[in-house]
Amino acid sequence: MSAHDQHRDSANQGDQGAAPGTHERISSLRKRIAEKETIIHRLNTQLHNTIAEKDAIIDHQNTQLHCNWWFSTIQACLGIDNRAPLDHVLANLQQENEQLRQWNYHYETQIKSFAAKQCQSAKRVDELGKEATAMRNKLSQRKCILIREEKRHKVEMEKHDALISNLGDEIKALKEQLVAKELAESRDRSIANSKKISDDAIRRSWETMSYSIKTIARTLLTHCPPMQDLITQHEGYCCAVARMTHADYEFLQDEATRYLMVQKYIWLSVVSGIFGGGQRNDMQKTWASGSGRDFFALFQSLHVWMIESVPGEYAAELCRWKAESSDMIERIVGGEEWASVFTKAEFSGFFKLLPKEKQENSTVTQSLFKQLQKVYTNAIELHSIFMKSKACFEVKWVEHFMTRPKVARYYEEWMDVEDSQTELDDKSEVLFDVSPVLLKFGNADGLDYERSVILVKFKVVCN
Repeated sequence: MSAHDQHRDSANQGDQGAAPGTHERISSLRKRIAEKETIIHRLNTQLHNTIAEKDAIIDHQNTQLHCNWWFSTIQACLGIDNRAPLDHVLANLQQENEQLRQWNYHYETQIKSFAAKQCQSAKRVDELGKEATAMRNKLSQRKCILIREEKRHKVEMEKHDALISNLGDEIKALKEQLVAKELAESRDRSIANSKKISDDAIRRSWETMSYSIKTIARTLLTHCPPMQDLITQHEGYCCAVARMTHADYEFLQDEATRYLMVQKYIWLSVVSGIFGGGQRNDMQKTWASGSGRDFFALFQSLHVWMIESVPGEYAAELCRWKAESSDMIERIVGGEEWASVFTKAEFSGFFKLLPKEKQENSTVTQSLFKQLQKVYTNAIELHSIFMKSKACFEVKWVEHFMTRPKVARYYEEWMDVEDSQTELDDKSEVLFDVSPVLLKFGNADGLDYERSVILVKFKVVCN
């Protein structure tokens, strides 16, 4: 291998890792050198071929001259003068030889020029190779610095996330303590004052319950069993999951909407079993046992009759009677001891939505039971507030506000949308509701029953 080839291989190795601009310049110089080398090789080949041709001509001419010399000698002996043609041939040969020498000189000059340019290009390639090596070293150093900074940033982010998580847990615990404190205070006050719990306190309690339901749906109930496993026949009480429709089951099969559909059915169990959702089998013995359930049914009947027959005329008296009677019933019968019984009834259905490996884990199943019981206890406490207040509260699903044909439309002032990636308007259809609306009529002073307030909007999924 020549020194130039070794130099070029070294430059090739130095190019790796160089900056894009330097690599392009080196490639351009190499291309030009290769072109010059090709030209030199072609010129050398042409020169050698021409010289070979001329040598052949000279040999031929020498042979001819030799023959002519013998012929001239013979002519001289015979007395014949023929030198003029021979001189002409020699002159032509000398002229051609001179032309060949000029061509040779011209080609040698070009070869030297190309060689000098090639040497300059090789030096430039060497310089660019050194620059590329320096840039590669700088890049390596910067990569090391970047790796160190990324590791440091990752450690800081982990600390930051841990701090946020701890603060979130503390905030959640404080909110729960605050709501529990307000609920406890509301139970201990007299009938005149205890039922004036603020709307914000009710919203916070509702949000706490909603957060617990979301946590259960996202972390535990992530499995979709066959439809026939869900809608098994039950004797007596039928849990919410066993009443799942085929339309809802299609959303349960879709992983994108599964956790939202699970939330809906936890809310269905809350509404039908505790708040009362307008169905015949709604309202179990969760608040004030059977007496509370029967009293709630009586109040609902009177309330509907009052609205249809004499709207507003007896509203204040009816709601005051509801508040005083509920307070008395709760003090006599009690309010929350049925939460565990109700949890057991609903747990059998939600247990089927646990993944198979979690169904065999007693720690997970106990956690599910406790979290469901916490949701139902919170709902019973809220229902107690609703019943003992002079205001009138209603929990409704979207279907109660549908017009015919049964297509629910999106209304911004009534609904919050879950997981929507597009802008919606009043022409957008509601696919299903995740959680119900909470309405309040009147106030804790027994006034303004003609006015209603949306304390909590629907949570819906739209197309």
